[in-house]
Amino acid sequence: MMTFMIYALIWERYGFSYQGAATAIYILVFGYIAILDLYTQSIPNYLSFPAIAIGLSLGAFWPGSDLVEAATGALTGFGVMLFIWVAPRMSIGAGDVKLAAGIGAINGFPLILFGLLTAFFCVGITAIIILSARVLRRSDNMAFAPFLVLGGLAALLWGDSISTWYLDRLG
Repeated sequence: MMTFMIYALIWERYGFSYQGAATAIYILVFGYIAILDLYTQSIPNYLSFPAIAIGLSLGAFWPGSDLVEAATGALTGFGVMLFIWVAPRMSIGAGDVKLAAGIGAINGFPLILFGLLTAFFCVGITAIIILSARVLRRSDNMAFAPFLVLGGLAALLWGDSISTWYLDRLG
């Protein structure tokens, strides 16, 4: 039922267009990876690398975007997450780093930054709730891919609108 509602939202937003089809593919591919990470705490390379290629393919033809913007988004997502991955005592996996590259490719730059900020905000709120409810301990790991996919989807669907609204408020 939830999948139907998501695809209905995409249809309402984009109709029968390249953006609608690309967003549906995004949800299908990256959603599967997020669910897999949720259950296994792992994102295998045989899914990560094709996801990057799919992200570059979809992002390069997104209206108002090109291959350079898609590649810049991929490198930005990869770089930010790589920095977090190599930082001491951080608990994201290498699969999350590669997943961020794929999401960055379809979103492009600067929307990948919006997607990453959304992901970090959502995982922070969720962690506070889960730790408060004592479902997990601080030493337990939580899958990050679902939050990356959610942040990327939010950036894909509403990133331009929210950025424009925010910049209009600044001055």
